[in-house]
Amino acid sequence: MKRVYKLFVASPSDLEAERQEIPRIVNRINVSFGLRWNIFVQLVMWETSVHSGIGEDAQDVINRQVPEDYDIFLGMFWNRVGTKTKRAASGTMEEYERALNRYVRTGKPEIMVFFKDSASSSQENSPQRKAMLRLRKRIGQDNVMFSTFQSTPQFAEILSLKQISDTPP
Repeated sequence: MKRVYKLFVASPSDLEAERQEIPRIVNRINVSFGLRWNIFVQLVMWETSVHSGIGEDAQDVINRQVPEDYDIFLGMFWNRVGTKTKRAASGTMEEYERALNRYVRTGKPEIMVFFKDSASSSQENSPQRKAMLRLRKRIGQDNVMFSTFQSTPQFAEILSLKQISDTPP
Protein backbone atom coordinates (compact mmCIF):
# COMPACT_ATOMS: atom_id res chain seq x y z
CA MET A 1 0.00 0.00 0.00
CA LYS A 2 1.30 3.44 -0.95
CA ARG A 3 2.08 5.80 1.96
CA VAL A 4 0.79 9.34 1.35
CA TYR A 5 2.61 12.30 2.93
CA LYS A 6 0.68 15.58 2.92
CA LEU A 7 2.99 18.59 2.49
CA PHE A 8 1.55 21.99 3.45
CA VAL A 9 3.38 25.06 2.07
CA ALA A 10 3.22 28.44 3.84
CA SER A 11 4.98 31.64 2.78
CA PRO A 12 4.44 35.36 2.28
CA SER A 13 3.96 36.69 -1.24
CA ASP A 14 7.62 37.55 -1.88
CA LEU A 15 8.57 33.92 -2.55
CA GLU A 16 6.47 33.37 -5.67
CA ALA A 17 9.33 31.83 -7.67
CA GLU A 18 9.98 29.25 -4.94
CA ARG A 19 6.24 28.50 -4.61
CA GLN A 20 6.05 27.87 -8.35
CA GLU A 21 9.02 25.49 -8.13
CA ILE A 22 7.49 23.31 -5.39
CA PRO A 23 4.91 21.46 -7.55
CA ARG A 24 7.66 20.50 -10.03
CA ILE A 25 9.87 19.28 -7.18
CA VAL A 26 7.06 17.27 -5.61
CA ASN A 27 6.27 15.71 -8.97
CA ARG A 28 9.92 14.69 -9.43
CA ILE A 29 9.97 13.20 -5.91
CA ASN A 30 6.77 11.26 -6.58
CA VAL A 31 8.04 9.90 -9.90
CA SER A 32 11.51 8.95 -8.69
CA PHE A 33 11.63 8.20 -4.96
CA GLY A 34 7.90 7.63 -4.76
CA LEU A 35 7.96 4.76 -7.18
CA ARG A 36 11.03 3.23 -5.55
CA TRP A 37 9.71 3.49 -1.98
CA ASN A 38 5.97 3.29 -2.65
CA ILE A 39 5.27 6.78 -1.30
CA PHE A 40 3.34 9.75 -2.65
CA VAL A 41 3.68 13.39 -1.61
CA GLN A 42 0.35 15.23 -1.75
CA LEU A 43 0.87 18.95 -2.07
CA VAL A 44 -1.38 21.28 -0.05
CA MET A 45 -1.14 24.95 -1.08
CA TRP A 46 -3.79 27.62 -0.74
CA GLU A 47 -3.60 28.22 -4.50
CA THR A 48 -4.71 24.67 -5.30
CA SER A 49 -6.34 23.38 -2.10
CA VAL A 50 -8.60 26.27 -1.07
CA HIS A 51 -11.69 27.67 -2.73
CA SER A 52 -13.24 31.07 -2.12
CA GLY A 53 -15.42 31.40 0.95
CA ILE A 54 -16.58 33.61 3.79
CA GLY A 55 -14.73 34.02 7.06
CA GLU A 56 -13.33 36.61 9.47
CA ASP A 57 -10.63 37.25 6.88
CA ALA A 58 -8.94 35.38 4.04
CA GLN A 59 -6.68 33.49 6.46
CA ASP A 60 -9.71 32.21 8.36
CA VAL A 61 -11.04 30.75 5.10
CA ILE A 62 -7.67 29.11 4.45
CA ASN A 63 -7.46 27.75 8.01
CA ARG A 64 -10.87 26.11 7.74
CA GLN A 65 -10.08 24.46 4.41
CA VAL A 66 -6.51 23.26 4.88
CA PRO A 67 -6.67 19.78 6.38
CA GLU A 68 -5.20 19.60 9.89
CA ASP A 69 -3.73 16.17 9.23
CA TYR A 70 -0.82 17.20 7.00
CA ASP A 71 2.46 15.41 7.72
CA ILE A 72 4.97 18.11 6.77
CA PHE A 73 4.84 21.88 7.23
CA LEU A 74 7.08 23.79 4.83
CA GLY A 75 7.44 27.46 5.77
CA MET A 76 9.51 29.93 3.76
CA PHE A 77 10.50 33.54 4.45
CA TRP A 78 12.56 36.20 2.70
CA ASN A 79 11.91 39.92 3.14
CA ARG A 80 8.39 39.73 4.53
CA VAL A 81 6.43 37.98 7.26
CA GLY A 82 3.20 38.67 5.39
CA THR A 83 -0.10 40.39 6.03
CA LYS A 84 -1.36 40.75 9.59
CA THR A 85 -4.45 38.76 10.58
CA LYS A 86 -6.78 39.18 13.56
CA ARG A 87 -4.98 36.27 15.24
CA ALA A 88 -1.30 36.61 14.35
CA ALA A 89 1.45 38.83 12.96
CA SER A 90 0.69 37.38 9.51
CA GLY A 91 -1.15 34.58 7.77
CA THR A 92 2.10 32.68 7.32
CA MET A 93 2.93 33.16 11.00
CA GLU A 94 -0.53 31.95 11.91
CA GLU A 95 0.04 28.81 9.83
CA TYR A 96 3.46 28.29 11.48
CA GLU A 97 2.00 28.74 14.98
CA ARG A 98 -0.81 26.28 14.24
CA ALA A 99 1.73 23.73 12.99
CA LEU A 100 4.02 24.26 15.99
CA ASN A 101 1.14 23.98 18.47
CA ARG A 102 -0.01 20.76 16.81
CA TYR A 103 3.56 19.43 16.93
CA VAL A 104 3.80 20.18 20.66
CA ARG A 105 0.50 18.36 21.25
CA THR A 106 0.92 15.36 18.93
CA GLY A 107 4.49 15.13 17.59
CA LYS A 108 3.25 15.96 14.08
CA PRO A 109 3.76 17.55 11.60
CA GLU A 110 7.42 17.59 10.71
CA ILE A 111 8.34 21.27 10.51
CA MET A 112 10.69 22.54 7.82
CA VAL A 113 11.49 26.26 7.69
CA PHE A 114 13.60 27.98 5.07
CA PHE A 115 14.92 31.53 4.97
CA LYS A 116 16.13 33.11 1.76
CA ASP A 117 19.39 34.71 2.87
CA SER A 118 19.65 37.61 0.46
CA ALA A 119 17.88 40.89 1.13
CA SER A 120 16.71 42.89 -1.84
CA SER A 121 18.14 46.39 -1.58
CA SER A 122 14.67 47.97 -1.45
CA GLN A 123 13.69 45.83 1.54
CA GLU A 124 16.81 45.96 3.74
CA ASN A 125 15.40 48.39 6.31
CA SER A 126 11.68 47.89 5.79
CA PRO A 127 9.39 47.08 8.74
CA GLN A 128 8.56 43.73 7.08
CA ARG A 129 12.26 42.81 6.80
CA LYS A 130 12.84 43.73 10.45
CA ALA A 131 9.82 41.64 11.46
CA MET A 132 11.17 38.72 9.44
CA LEU A 133 14.54 38.96 11.23
CA ARG A 134 12.74 38.94 14.60
CA LEU A 135 10.78 35.91 13.41
CA ARG A 136 13.98 34.12 12.42
CA LYS A 137 15.30 34.63 15.94
CA ARG A 138 12.01 33.45 17.45
CA ILE A 139 11.93 30.30 15.32
CA GLY A 140 15.38 29.46 16.66
CA GLN A 141 14.07 30.04 20.20
CA ASP A 142 11.20 27.66 19.39
CA ASN A 143 13.95 25.03 18.90
CA VAL A 144 13.02 24.69 15.23
CA MET A 145 16.09 24.15 13.11
CA PHE A 146 15.87 26.06 9.86
CA SER A 147 17.79 26.07 6.61
CA THR A 148 18.89 28.95 4.45
CA PHE A 149 19.24 29.34 0.72
CA GLN A 150 20.50 32.08 -1.59
CA SER A 151 18.53 31.49 -4.79
CA THR A 152 15.56 29.66 -6.26
CA PRO A 153 17.79 27.03 -7.93
CA GLN A 154 19.58 26.37 -4.64
CA PHE A 155 16.22 26.05 -2.86
CA ALA A 156 15.05 23.59 -5.52
CA GLU A 157 18.22 21.56 -5.09
CA ILE A 158 17.83 21.42 -1.31
CA LEU A 159 14.15 20.53 -1.50
CA SER A 160 14.67 17.98 -4.26
CA LEU A 161 16.62 15.92 -1.76
CA LYS A 162 19.51 15.52 -4.21
CA GLN A 163 21.65 14.44 -1.28
CA ILE A 164 19.15 11.77 -0.20
CA SER A 165 20.44 8.28 0.43
CA ASP A 166 18.85 5.15 -0.92
CA THR A 167 17.23 4.49 2.44
CA PRO A 168 13.47 5.15 2.37
CA PRO A 169 11.86 7.54 4.88
